[in-house]
Amino acid sequence: MAVLAATPTQQQNETAFSRSAAVKKELAAAALEARLQPRQRSETGEMGCRWNYRDEEDVYNVDTKFDEHDIPYDVLWLDIEHTDGKKYFTWDRVLFPNPEEMQKKLAAKGRHMVTIVDPHIKRDESHFIHKEASEKGYYVKDATGKDYDGWCWPGSLSYLDTVNPEIRSWWAEKFSYKNYVGSTPSLYYGMT
Repeated sequence: MAVLAATPTQQQNETAFSRSAAVKKELAAAALEARLQPRQRSETGEMGCRWNYRDEEDVYNVDTKFDEHDIPYDVLWLDIEHTDGKKYFTWDRVLFPNPEEMQKKLAAKGRHMVTIVDPHIKRDESHFIHKEASEKGYYVKDATGKDYDGWCWPGSLSYLDTVNPEIRSWWAEKFSYKNYVGSTPSLYYGMT
């Protein structure tokens, strides 16, 4: 686990260096593989992005206006407000009651959607991601060994220890259709 401490021991420094070298090696391999892959138009195309879209109706209105004014775009971004209470991997079912249908309508026009998903998790016992991360000890620790308690868009939150390969694998699984209910093949993810 990553620990935020004032004075790391020599063993902590050696462990961190060892992990850091392994992570760099993984990232270098991933970067090489990414360079060899052909790019999708949506990765380099026009993007419709603003702080947030109020609801599905707003998404459809903006999409229609782009078409009416002959403004090309390939991707529409949703900020954290699309979620249920700023909990990642959820949808506000009042404002976005049919996320799959919304994504499919955009996809029918050759467009994609991106939702913001950051590796900091709202500290809310009702949120399945937070509950599981806490139980498994997957958060970065503070100097006392407790889960670090930070503050960002969702409010009180903790950061996943993404230096740990086990935690990175666990985090990656959360993006599956089974775990991210309401996602489709035309949904991509972004970080702020």
